[in-house]
Amino acid sequence: MGKQLNDLKALDDTPIEQPSDDSPQQPWYQFVGEIDTLLADDNYLWAYDTLCGIKETVEHFRRVSDGQRGAVDNIRHGSRWDAGTGAASRRRYEGWGRR
Repeated sequence: MGKQLNDLKALDDTPIEQPSDDSPQQPWYQFVGEIDTLLADDNYLWAYDTLCGIKETVEHFRRVSDGQRGAVDNIRHGSRWDAGTGAASRRRYEGWGRR
């Protein structure tokens, strides 16, 4: 049927150590700087919450995943909101069912 409780390995309760090197040469540190640059640019206000969430996670764990890099790259190359017209200036929406 399954394993008995005594057959299961005991879980290790020791905390995961955080890397102690907070130098600006670390990839995660540089990545946070890239995010800060985007956050300072008004063209990326539409992605503010996402960028802040990624930044918070990277600062906490002091490492960057490929998914986080991809998400920030997508934001960097994504549509830019034009505050004057209230529309995305680089992408065109054609709609569903239009002929």
